[in-house]
Amino acid sequence: MQASVVTSPSNRVTGTTSWLMLPAAALFDTAQIVVAFSGILQHFVALLSFLTFWFWFMLLGVSFSKIDRAVTFFGITMAEMMLPLVNLLPMLSVAVFLTIRSAQKENRIRSGI
Repeated sequence: MQASVVTSPSNRVTGTTSWLMLPAAALFDTAQIVVAFSGILQHFVALLSFLTFWFWFMLLGVSFSKIDRAVTFFGITMAEMMLPLVNLLPMLSVAVFLTIRSAQKENRIRSGI
């Protein structure tokens, strides 16, 4: 028996979910600041945070096939991983916020509000 995730296409990212995702993103940003100069641990935290939110958005049914959403989430998180000292900025929180906003905007358009 397989478990499947059923999400309503008109309301994939609810207000409660977004209010849980944003503090989690802030927690990962804080962890990246704490381990900023530790080398490999810094990359591990960045990769873990990226995979956590990618998986969370996939569970919610948020597609990254739209180019603006893909560039926003993947571009910001990859820049944070690749560029030194950029991980001191709360870029993951910004990427998660912009992705949530984009998904909620698409939800409003689909539901006709």
